[in-house]
Amino acid sequence: MEGAKPDQVSVAESFLRALKRRGIDYVFANAGTDFAPIIEALVKLRHDAGSLPQFITVPHENLAVAMAHGYYLVTGKPAGVMVHVTVGTANTVCALMNAYRDEVPVLLMAGRTPITQRGHIASRTHPIHWGQENFDQAGIVREYTKWNFELRAGQPVDEVVGRALDVALAEPRGPVYLMLPREVLADADRGAGDATVPAAPVVAEPERGTSQAFLF
Repeated sequence: MEGAKPDQVSVAESFLRALKRRGIDYVFANAGTDFAPIIEALVKLRHDAGSLPQFITVPHENLAVAMAHGYYLVTGKPAGVMVHVTVGTANTVCALMNAYRDEVPVLLMAGRTPITQRGHIASRTHPIHWGQENFDQAGIVREYTKWNFELRAGQPVDEVVGRALDVALAEPRGPVYLMLPREVLADADRGAGDATVPAAPVVAEPERGTSQAFLF
């Protein structure tokens, strides 16, 4: 089956390192079946914890966003919130409204129900994976986030995380939403070890007065 081999760096591992490298020290998390690659990466990298954000298990998603909100008010730094696919996303909405209105940068991340039926180590394995499929998962929170994106196979993880945080921290600040498909997280990161290129800043082009296009 497809997926990262034990001697390969998974996308999940690269993603966790990218979070820390880009300034996310804490992730308030409420896990589901989409978290398997993340949990495996945390276990694999447990002896290198300094290169990873600290995960704090939170019993409800609304509380997780509220904790990230409070963390920012105390420290001035954004935190991550990681929740389970559509249902976890839905449970964040009330606290997300508060963060959006209060201009608090939160990196809200949610798993994505597996897309493949078979052939991948992260393919659908439980009946719930059909029931949780959503035509427009980001639509649940689009009105209360500045930006949304789904990580795709082969994309540079560090740049995607960098773009998310660039947007979250650009004035007026606010939450952003990133979806993480289980198959993509479980894949080998073919670009692991490549030099990273900082995401381009979101600024106006003086000669034309138009906004610079996002990388993604």
